[in-house]
Amino acid sequence: MTNDPTSPQPTEPQHATLGTRGIVRLAAGFYGIVALFAVGYALFARTEGGADTDSFLGLAFPSLGLLFAGIGLGLVIVGVVHVGLRALPGVKHAAAIMAEVFGPLTWKQALALALFSGVGEELLFRGALWPHLGLIGTTCLFGLVHILPRRGLWGYPLFALAAGLLLGLLRDASDSVWPSILAHVTVNALNLGWLGAKHAELTSQAADA
Repeated sequence: MTNDPTSPQPTEPQHATLGTRGIVRLAAGFYGIVALFAVGYALFARTEGGADTDSFLGLAFPSLGLLFAGIGLGLVIVGVVHVGLRALPGVKHAAAIMAEVFGPLTWKQALALALFSGVGEELLFRGALWPHLGLIGTTCLFGLVHILPRRGLWGYPLFALAAGLLLGLLRDASDSVWPSILAHVTVNALNLGWLGAKHAELTSQAADA
């Protein structure tokens, strides 16, 4: 059976043009550049006290308790997200849009994306920029860079602003970027993994809406 070129062709979902593997590769390249920029900025930026390398990762490696606190904070943020999914239709609609964008991610792909984004963003915001902008400055900038050009995702920068504030408070309390990295990776891994696992259900509901 041959295909008639004049007949209507099926419409592919948005993620098909890039694919989940393509998204992971793109994220690896983008966040690799972000991490390199953060390291370079920390090495060459100067404050009144000199180079910022001492405060880039923190003055000391955090205790095991603080590392677990980072994971715990990530789990709390994920829990709040899932409460919002049950209580607020707008949150579920936003989740459907995100599922459509990322496609049917596997848990392995979700973890890779979480590692790339969590490490890259924390090295920049709670690492290199922290000595210059502090808690308020990095939190506001973190919210601004998460503004997305989709009307259904208008609440996403507000979520990023709140999450950024909590990550910044953790950075301030621990005097280290490592707990906030663990928290960020935990949030992204669980949320992206859930979006991938629920991809078919979320996108079908969005189509029926």
